[in-house]
Amino acid sequence: MNAIELYRDGRIQDASAYLRQLGSRTRNPQESIRRMAQALKTAVVLLGRGETLQDALDFNWHTLGAEDLIRLRGNLQAAITANSQWIAATPAQRRKLPRGLSVRSAMLVRAAVFGAFSAGSRIAGSRKRLDKYDFPGWTVQRHRRQTITPKVIRRILDETAKDSSPAGVRDLAILSVLWHLGLRASELIGLQRSDYNDGVLVVKRSKNDSILRAEIANGAKAHLDRWTEVRGPQPGPMFPRLLSDGTITSEPLYILSLTRILERRAKRAGCRTVFTCHDIRASVITRFLSRGQMSEAQALAGHANPATTLSYDTSGDERLQEILRGQDLPGWE
Repeated sequence: MNAIELYRDGRIQDASAYLRQLGSRTRNPQESIRRMAQALKTAVVLLGRGETLQDALDFNWHTLGAEDLIRLRGNLQAAITANSQWIAATPAQRRKLPRGLSVRSAMLVRAAVFGAFSAGSRIAGSRKRLDKYDFPGWTVQRHRRQTITPKVIRRILDETAKDSSPAGVRDLAILSVLWHLGLRASELIGLQRSDYNDGVLVVKRSKNDSILRAEIANGAKAHLDRWTEVRGPQPGPMFPRLLSDGTITSEPLYILSLTRILERRAKRAGCRTVFTCHDIRASVITRFLSRGQMSEAQALAGHANPATTLSYDTSGDERLQEILRGQDLPGWE
């Protein structure tokens, strides 16, 4: 049984209760359930309490104690370190190294454990609370946003354009839309074929009920129009999953799949920097802010608070590097 079937089985367990809550509160319940069920499976393996998804669903998460969390925290940090070493290694070295966990995956594991613990405690009538402040060090460093320059994006777009397969056409349209609108990953994979007509893309915001009606122009429109021709007019996700032979399915992309698409296209273009969909979003917002277009940046990002939009500004590092390049030692001018 997969995660969705086990969730629908209706058993009152800590993990099942937590996944049921996700199914009722999120816009894409199947994707949320799948990701967090996988995170719980990873957690139960790191805790040494099982190896399968069934073990994670049967485990009484509300019985976790300080020793369990210390063990889980240490194993998560070790997995993050292993992942950093894997990224820095050469292709030949990677075959001998464990992949580990990305920071994002570790954060998902942490969130899933806290969620299952809270849901289980409510079912058991326990007043025991699990607070991150009870266990010093129980934090994971978040991914630091980085600036993606137009030159880098152009190199990736040009390289992707050489791939005439359905995957290449789809990925080129994805990159173009992301760079054009700075969408969240969840907003991109939530797009439907019916959301795009006559050069206008209707985006349903994932964090509120607002709607963005955006006119797609220039190269982005050409790439998106070409993909719609390859994809066909049938209803379903705008950017569906593809089989290895190029067959277009009716299933939407997963967020992890989108991240891997960006990594693969950047690698083929010779880019050593590993960036995420959110890095592109931050770079698009930074472009508007650098022009003094604060209100436009806020509207495009869909932020209710302008302070949130300003937090996406990654131009500080670039300006600092420009200043440093202009510095010289005294007497060397």
